[in-house]
Parts: sequence; C-alpha cells; structure tokens
Amino acid sequence: MRTIRTPKKREKFLSALESTGGNVTDAAKEAGISRRAAYEWREVDKEFAEEWDEAVEAGTDELEYEARRRAL
Repeated sequence: MRTIRTPKKREKFLSALESTGGNVTDAAKEAGISRRAAYEWREVDKEFAEEWDEAVEAGTDELEYEARRRAL
C-alpha cells in the first residue's frame, strides 16, 4: 500500500528532516510516513529531492554550530 503524498506530510517531513540534522527515519515518523515512502518520493520528485538536500544541509549547519558553541 502506497502512502498518499500531501503537502502537509511533505512539509512535516522536510521540517523534521532539518530539525533532526538529516535523520530520515525520525523525520518519516514525525510526518506519519514510512522511510521507504520518503525515498520513493525523493526518487520521483526532483523538487522534493532538492528540498530534502537543502533541509539536510541546514540541519547539519545547525548541529555544527551547536557543537562549536558547546566546545567553546
């Protein structure tokens, strides 16, 4: 059974992906979709794949900033 793609699920996934620093499993759970569905969406939707990459980059930047802040 396929997960129905909705704008709400998409946004929840991308937001969670950013806030978790790129953790796909946790982001999928937060959005109420399977990890597999997220990767299937990424494969068929170029715009979603680009937004995914941007969310991971932003989340990673935030984690790096926090690590530096704590180190100092």
